[in-house]
Amino acid sequence: MQYIWLAPNTSAVARAAGIPKLTQETSVNGSLGFAWKLTKNFTLTTDAYWIQIKNRVIFSDQFSSSLPQIAAYIPSSPPLNSVQFFANAVNTTNTGVDIVLDYSKKWKHNSIKALLAANFQQINIDKINVPGPLNNNYFDQQTFFSTREQTFLKASAPNSKLAFTLEYNVNKFGIGTHLTYYGKVVTQGYGYSSLPGAAAGGPGGAGISDQGLGYDPYVTTDNGNSVVPENFIFHGKLVTDLYASYQLNKHISWVIGADNIFNVHSDIAATVGAKMASWGDTESGGPFKSVQMGYNGLRFFSKFLFNF
Repeated sequence: MQYIWLAPNTSAVARAAGIPKLTQETSVNGSLGFAWKLTKNFTLTTDAYWIQIKNRVIFSDQFSSSLPQIAAYIPSSPPLNSVQFFANAVNTTNTGVDIVLDYSKKWKHNSIKALLAANFQQINIDKINVPGPLNNNYFDQQTFFSTREQTFLKASAPNSKLAFTLEYNVNKFGIGTHLTYYGKVVTQGYGYSSLPGAAAGGPGGAGISDQGLGYDPYVTTDNGNSVVPENFIFHGKLVTDLYASYQLNKHISWVIGADNIFNVHSDIAATVGAKMASWGDTESGGPFKSVQMGYNGLRFFSKFLFNF
């Protein structure tokens, strides 16, 4: 049986590993924006931002309990095979812009509203602060915060997202639609095959193989002739929702509708040209990942809204 220990940040083994006590993440940010009333019913709002975050908390991978730097501080019972840590370790910078176009108009018993919101952004990993005792070679660096985990951090801030809402109301009836575009994101699998020559000493070096550990993960192509990076590419997708509403009285409205009426699904978590090896190489063991747009497809709903 394998025993894995999530070592307390205040423990002796954390000190031996060079991991200090956890502190708050810190950030410096700046923004610049403006609002422009183009017409009586039409406004434009734009906000650009820059956010630099230091000492982001990450969860390390599993270090062997026999690692000389920490072995003397590992409890003898139960017999532990590996240890993991939380640590303030990563500095990042986010830059982006939000754009909102808002149009609304009322006449007699009618009203129309259109809203377009867009976000474009980028996240960069500026520095990974690997503790000295855990920074002896490429293998240790990747165990601390692997390339695979770095892709998840970047995927948490997709490069683009756009949302458009159009709604028309007449008397007590209303109809509307939401269109949402989810931008492209990329994550990685664990990797079943190492890049030829890649190892603990770094890419192309000699040492312990990184096979199956998520360190620069590679998989064998379907034709068996080579290996490729195990990238899971989720291309941008457009999801369309429709709904209708009826105001039952002053305080209660009834809404029915359908989300994702065209039953659009995200791409599967499989590497192009290497689907045989990469299929299901995820935390769930299946071909779907929890990406921003979800994977449930078409959904019908009915709900009541209460306003007091």
